[in-house]
Amino acid sequence: MRSIAGRTTSTALLAAALLALAACGTPGPSQSPTATPTSGPTTTPTTGPSDGPTSLPSATRTLPPSSGEPTGVPVETPVLPDWTCDGSSIHPAGTAVRAQQTGMTVLTKDDVGEIAFTFESIGGARTLPEVEIRESSPPFVQDASGLPVSVDGAAWATIVLRGGTGLDENFEQTYTGPDRWTALEAPLVEVVRLGDFEAISTWAVGLSGPYCVRAYPGPEGSVLVVEFRAQ
Repeated sequence: MRSIAGRTTSTALLAAALLALAACGTPGPSQSPTATPTSGPTTTPTTGPSDGPTSLPSATRTLPPSSGEPTGVPVETPVLPDWTCDGSSIHPAGTAVRAQQTGMTVLTKDDVGEIAFTFESIGGARTLPEVEIRESSPPFVQDASGLPVSVDGAAWATIVLRGGTGLDENFEQTYTGPDRWTALEAPLVEVVRLGDFEAISTWAVGLSGPYCVRAYPGPEGSVLVVEFRAQ
């Protein structure tokens, strides 16, 4: 009886040990420990040149054409002729037999006196008369009537617009601006119309002294620009 009880006790202990091992189960794969970030030093980017490609500054980039409204035809920059300073006449070529004058401006900018004659364009084309600009001197007379006309200045030039007129075929005025421009800045002193007869307009220009002159078409429209500067 004692031997059976001993075996029974040993068997019970062995079964308990096996149950304990079963409860623990088979160990699974181990997991790597998670790294904890540290507050170590950070690298600050420098502003020096880098080895890789860099983008161009925005001011130097070529932008594609805008898809918005068209901005119109670009204004052409006129090719300026040389100055004539020896007193000889100049004869800029015209583009029409008759050019109807509609406006005129007289001003001085950067010591250059500018007289700009505006004419009516025909069919969208530039319409300019034949021009002669020559050195002259008093006395001056009015076209057709021969009456004397005073023009202040120390030197003078005459601008003749052949086919350039401020009167239309019905003798109606198309140019209604001044016939005499005064209180001007050097080198201009006075600009006076001597007449408009048989489609030829003549203007006398009084200047402050010896001068150089040039004439050319304006950048747009039917405009003739005559410029003077002191020698």
